[in-house]
Amino acid sequence: MNEATLQRIEELTEKVNQLLLARETVPAPITVTEPEDEFITTRAPASELKIYPMLKDALPSIEEDFFRIQLTEEEQKDAIYSHVKNLSGLIKRPPNTPIPKARAIGATLAATSGVPVENIVLHAFWSNYNMFDTYYRLDRSTQSNMTEAVLPLE
Repeated sequence: MNEATLQRIEELTEKVNQLLLARETVPAPITVTEPEDEFITTRAPASELKIYPMLKDALPSIEEDFFRIQLTEEEQKDAIYSHVKNLSGLIKRPPNTPIPKARAIGATLAATSGVPVENIVLHAFWSNYNMFDTYYRLDRSTQSNMTEAVLPLE
């Protein structure tokens, strides 16, 4: 090897030694381990989904944000009515018996299930959520459980 190459190798060796010495004198960063919080959950980052062009052509309304579509008051009433009607169709009742009105379903089912009339009248205020929540929180040990009496839990 020629003199210039040896000189260059010696310079590089000296620089590497200086870097190694500098690394040894710098303290390693201290990592503080925090206690795990059971109420904090790490989740995967959200993904941006794109619509297949063929699907967009076949169904143009797919680009609308379904959850932000505002229904008119009439559409809201229709949606609630159809939902209640579908649910009331699941109630077991004798044949040729009319479907009870949504507001009367609870009381009607309670009466046919044998719940005492006093309890039905007492719990009639449950049609209002705030009344239900307030009463239910105050007295969870009534003599008959309306939910169990009305809904078959088998």
